[in-house]
Order: sequence, then structure tokens, then C-alpha cells
Amino acid sequence: MTPLAIEHDLETVVRPSSDAPLTARSLSVVIPIYNEEEILRDTVTTVLAGLRPQDLDFYEIHLCENGSQDETLQIARKLEDECSEVRVLVLEEADY
Repeated sequence: MTPLAIEHDLETVVRPSSDAPLTARSLSVVIPIYNEEEILRDTVTTVLAGLRPQDLDFYEIHLCENGSQDETLQIARKLEDECSEVRVLVLEEADY
């Protein structure tokens, strides 16, 4: 089976490798969010589904809100209330 290619907005493609097992005992995932109301819940659910079966001592997802003009922050706060692994950070000034 060919590894799934993960496209980024960079000029490179990251390819997960089954030859390099995960050796970290903890993991923090940081997701910048801006006007993501339509996909945020599905994104977090997908990331959590990928993290839960891993043999990690600790994992967390940081949603870094960045001045959204839609319901993104409200959805992020609901996810934070529903999932102990999710944290919301709010930047006062929109920036990566």
C-alpha cells in the first residue's frame, strides 16, 4: 500500500513512513484556524481519531484562533468543552 501524501501549502509534500515508527511519548498538534466553521469539527474529529490509537502518554490539540469573522471561535470553544484534549488559544492580532 502506498503511503498517503499529505499536501501542505508549502512547496514540499510530507509522506508518512511505516519504516519510521513514532517514538515520541507525547505530541502537541497546533492548528491555526481562521473562518473554518464549515470544516473545524470534522478536522478535529479526524485528528483525534488518528491520535487515539497511538501509543502516546499524552497528546493535545491546540486550536489557534486568528480573528475569524464567522462562528469558528464558538465552535472551537464547544470542541474544547467536549474534548479534554482540545485547547483554544486566541491571538489578539491576526498573524501566524
